[in-house]
Amino acid sequence: MAGPWAGRLLAELKLPLVVTRQAMGFYQPQEREAFEIGRFPLFLMELPGHNFYGFPLFGVDCVKVAHHHGGRMVTPETVDRAFNADDDQLLRDFLQAYIPQAAGALRFGKICLYTSTPDMDFILDKHPRHANIAIAAGFSGHGFKFAPAVGEVMAELSMNGKTERQIRRFNIGRYYK
Repeated sequence: MAGPWAGRLLAELKLPLVVTRQAMGFYQPQEREAFEIGRFPLFLMELPGHNFYGFPLFGVDCVKVAHHHGGRMVTPETVDRAFNADDDQLLRDFLQAYIPQAAGALRFGKICLYTSTPDMDFILDKHPRHANIAIAAGFSGHGFKFAPAVGEVMAELSMNGKTERQIRRFNIGRYYK
């Protein structure tokens, strides 16, 4: 897995891998107790033109909220990795509209990169011209959640040239002809 460099590494295949800049912010909630694990859920909210997700207090004494897809197209070399006032405003506007008690002081922000395919599904397959290469790409910032299953599939593809898992929807043939 090459993350945001996968498109460049696999340039000969002309895969439609798009890298986008995504902002995440960590906010001090107004009522800490309301955002503890067990009282406040993990969430994903799909809105017109934007998706957001977040976590209750966990690991840091802040509520995490992040933009999920729809960020600016970038390259890994030229992306502005500084969390800025526009990033804060995007996240704060969401919080104020939907979870206003979480819209306290910004403690810190971070930038991450998503690498996505047009259908938002991964690519898990053998290289179409080099049978000794297995490809896992397009994890759009959330591939870590699938690491055990993807690891098994990639190990089977690498060692056996095939997998018993149902991975047809992740086939490279949907983009490479």
